[in-house]
Amino acid sequence: MSTNPNARPSAPAFRSAPPASSSGGLSLTPIDPVRVLKRWWPWLAVAVVVGAALGLASNEVLKRVSPQYKTVVFYQVLPQSQDPTKGIAIGEDKDEMERFLLTQSRVMSSDRILRTALTTAARVFEEDTSWGRGHVVDSSGRVDVSRGLNELRKIAGAGVVAGTNLVQLTVTTNRADDSAAIARAIHDSYWTDWRNLSRRSRTETALPINESLNRLRTELTRLDTARDRLLVEKNINELRDQKSMAEDIQIQALQPQIAQNAESVRRLQSTIRQYETLAAGAGGVVTIPDEIRDLVERDQVVVDLKQRLSALRSEMQANLQMGEDHPHNRQLRRRMESTEAELASMRETQMRKLFDAELDRSRRGLEGGQSVQTDLMERLNVAVARKQDVTRALAEYDKIQEDRKRVQDEIERNQSALTSIDLTQDIRGTDGDRVDRIRVLVPPAAPDEMSFPKLSVMLPLGVVLVFGLTAGLILLRELLDQRIKGPSDLATVPRVRVMGVIPSVEADPTRPAPETAYRDAPMGALADAYRQVRSPLVKRMQQAGYKSLLVAAGQAGSGATSAACNIALGCALADQRVLLIDANLRRPSLHRIFKVGEGPGLGEVLARKNSLDQSIQQTGTPNLHVLTAGAAANRGVPERLSTELMTQTIAEAASKYDLVIIDTSPAAITGDAAAIANRVDCSLLVIRAKSEKRGLIVRLRDQLEGAHGEFLGAIIQGVEVTRTGYLAKNIKASQEYAGNAS
Repeated sequence: MSTNPNARPSAPAFRSAPPASSSGGLSLTPIDPVRVLKRWWPWLAVAVVVGAALGLASNEVLKRVSPQYKTVVFYQVLPQSQDPTKGIAIGEDKDEMERFLLTQSRVMSSDRILRTALTTAARVFEEDTSWGRGHVVDSSGRVDVSRGLNELRKIAGAGVVAGTNLVQLTVTTNRADDSAAIARAIHDSYWTDWRNLSRRSRTETALPINESLNRLRTELTRLDTARDRLLVEKNINELRDQKSMAEDIQIQALQPQIAQNAESVRRLQSTIRQYETLAAGAGGVVTIPDEIRDLVERDQVVVDLKQRLSALRSEMQANLQMGEDHPHNRQLRRRMESTEAELASMRETQMRKLFDAELDRSRRGLEGGQSVQTDLMERLNVAVARKQDVTRALAEYDKIQEDRKRVQDEIERNQSALTSIDLTQDIRGTDGDRVDRIRVLVPPAAPDEMSFPKLSVMLPLGVVLVFGLTAGLILLRELLDQRIKGPSDLATVPRVRVMGVIPSVEADPTRPAPETAYRDAPMGALADAYRQVRSPLVKRMQQAGYKSLLVAAGQAGSGATSAACNIALGCALADQRVLLIDANLRRPSLHRIFKVGEGPGLGEVLARKNSLDQSIQQTGTPNLHVLTAGAAANRGVPERLSTELMTQTIAEAASKYDLVIIDTSPAAITGDAAAIANRVDCSLLVIRAKSEKRGLIVRLRDQLEGAHGEFLGAIIQGVEVTRTGYLAKNIKASQEYAGNAS
């Protein structure tokens, strides 16, 4: 494929999207901890030794110059609801406990307690302690309270022991006896203050309880009076002793009578309503009930008349043969009619008589039943009222008893509270080691050993300080060092792909010439490094159809010419036809490296004095040709590199060769590289380890990315090989493998 100068090559398929930020400003260099440790470990080891020696020496000096002894007094704080008679805590409040602990720690170290200690234990500071005589006593030999207070604040302190219910009071001086004596004076001041406060608190706490007791006792007296009155007036005890009350018996007896009588009254009322309805029948005719008719039919007079009528009818039947008109029969007929009329009259009279009698009897029975019902109800109401009166009296008595029990319980609780206050707020051990909620666990005593200095502290402290200072300086140096020292540093520069790492010449046991290492020592470390660069580079260019490659250096001496020559040699040995162009018109070197004539070359082509074919020279390596910079008289105009003729020259070379590699002057010094980058398919940046800085790399990256050709990445030249680094291991393994193969 020939180079088309008017179209930018397509983006690489494997290229990741660039980061959002690519600022080229100065920033801190990311650090590779392993690399830093391998480089600086001797310094760190020396720092550990020096730190240990410094800690040991400091410990000995401080023991003689400024020893410190610390007396610690521990106080245990008990829960607020502690009941000593039960030995358990009731309802411990963690928030309250924390507040109490903090409060007491502040009180112990307060000016009031310290001032009291100075005045009440003046002898301790005036005569008993050398610290007091040197810091607290004035010229007259007396305690200077103001001065002593300032000095005590420096040596005395109090605080809560984390995670416990303990408060500690500490006093630190340069003598063990002094710290114990001063701690004892402060403890006595605080202990006296706490005892007085506890007593006042006990009095204030007990006052409302005593007032409540007086009120409850008055209430109990009133309830006793009311109970005694009920016992006398209502005879409560006898009522309690009875298995059942007379009123209950009477009510139980009256209730069925009332129900039975009510049922009788209801039946009578129904009967009367029925009779009255019958008496008021249609047309004034009284309808006689069947039961009354039955009674009338059984009446003796009616029965006699019915028998007489029956006898007449029998006789009449017997005389029918004599004929109906027979006088005797007519007489019998008249007698029968007379008897029938008499029977009907008798029936009517008897039925009316019985009907009126039954109605009158029912009315009298109703009046009697209603009277009896009224009497029964009155008796029941009286019994119920008496029962209610007795029940109210018993309920009132029971209520009084419940109130008495409640009041007595409250009196007992208040008395128990008073007892608990007496026990918890004025408790002392055999040596007065407890007052209220605070117990002295560890009293003031002279310490057995110095609190400072201690070898177990000073030795690690010296190591940490010196090691930390050394590590900090190393870290600061690494952070501020903007130079690219290896692939890890280059990997931190956004959008710059590491195409390869070339070790320094000293790392290659064969010591080849850097520019022709691929040809002179094909099994050497440099040749292997360039092979690792060539393979992905060629693959990428073939995938994208690229033929022209610019190899640009960051600064002079970066090794771009060596990289261009070795890549060209590697590709030529891989059966690719390669043209190597020396576009460094300011300081050309390819003619010297390949031992060819200085001209004709690129200068003559751009000056239109020779054609490209006339200027290309053959090297001693098959498939590799070189276009030198040309004679000095024709290469003095670098501006020709940015002309259209230069574009055409590259395109013509690309049409005749598989690969065109262009070496140019350093990109940080001249603009030649930028001009050529706009006329090639792709570009490659060469960086010298420990030479170029990150800011320069970012600037060159942006410059090459903005050009026509694709920026493929960078090669790092001259990377140091440490004995334990991966480059050294790879070189050693490669040499051993090659030696075994030979």
